[in-house]
Amino acid sequence: MTRAPATSCRRTLAAAGAQPPRRPRAGRLATGLVAAATLATALAACTASSSQVTRGSVFETRQHISRPQVEQAIATLYRSHPGISAFSAQGIQYTAQSRSTVLRKCISGEAGTETPTVESSQVTACAPLIFFVYSYGQKASVPAAVDTAGKLYWYAVAHITGQAGARVSLDELLHSWNLPVPGLPPAEAQSAAEASVVTTASNSILAQKSVHVVIAGQKAGSAGVAQRIVADIGTETGTESIRSGTATAAIRVTRTDAYFTGTPTGLRTFIGLTPAAARKAGSRWVDIKKGTNEYKDLAAEDTMAALPASILPATGNAAQLSTTTIYGRKVYVLDWKTAPSGSGGQVSERLVLAATTQALPISETTTANGDSQAVTLDHWGESITVRAPASAIPYSRVES
Repeated sequence: MTRAPATSCRRTLAAAGAQPPRRPRAGRLATGLVAAATLATALAACTASSSQVTRGSVFETRQHISRPQVEQAIATLYRSHPGISAFSAQGIQYTAQSRSTVLRKCISGEAGTETPTVESSQVTACAPLIFFVYSYGQKASVPAAVDTAGKLYWYAVAHITGQAGARVSLDELLHSWNLPVPGLPPAEAQSAAEASVVTTASNSILAQKSVHVVIAGQKAGSAGVAQRIVADIGTETGTESIRSGTATAAIRVTRTDAYFTGTPTGLRTFIGLTPAAARKAGSRWVDIKKGTNEYKDLAAEDTMAALPASILPATGNAAQLSTTTIYGRKVYVLDWKTAPSGSGGQVSERLVLAATTQALPISETTTANGDSQAVTLDHWGESITVRAPASAIPYSRVES
């Protein structure tokens, strides 16, 4: 079994006449909408009260703050102003114990998680703590609390990732809660929103246990469907049927085996068999055991882990974000272009996602050289059952 034919004629752009490279899932810091969605339940409608402490904004002048200084400032504040333990800001309350837990997450991230999840968890721990401490300083007229909020902010800016991403997230969140941090310039806000939608969608896809996918490809100048793929994709199992003219193929992936069958042309075109191997397979199901490269090839296309990379824009593909309403439903729309190596042209892609905190994809349209491919995704999270064929021949009989 050869990988290239299978990849080029299955869930990629064969119908569109061009093939982008397999795209690695973008590892983005959860900025903007991602962090806001994560905190929505706890910080809905968060707003800081009107200022009672008249002083310059502690978020404007950069401070060089170490971890011990942050920890000391927080400890001193709670010791000197015990009333802060009973203070509540928009339903948020940090006792001496809970603020220590949150501060540890802010400084170090969640134990056992990996970048960029660590970066995201740090931002979502730091932001509400900054908001809480600053709000207490304003409400209770405690300048030390306002100063402490500034120290925590500048520590987060300098030490979470060491890149601009943390500050973009913090500024966007804190500014939305009416803290006097500088608002993001329009271009940065737009870029943060685009990255956030992509990150939210990627995380949401991987959290789902299944999705139903239908792909229809059309050739330029033709109203008919040149290729049709129907797939039910699960976390460890999946099914796929492919048809293009008289050529067909079907694939089933279980936790222990992968199976395929099809017409001679379908086996060569969609599965990647040689003509000799296709003749040996005939119309029978062929069984491939888990642990082999061939099993991994088939499972890579028909399980959830591969879906974000196959449908979301890659890092480096600048996607333009907009919103619209389709059939009374608000949606996000991402538009971007790719230039696959060796294709000699550009591929235009448009992805429509639900405008919710999950941002799950609804449809994707791809066009290249006048050809097009339309993808619909629905029935997210529904149970799927993949049964092994009643009989199948081992792959060794086909490849020998």
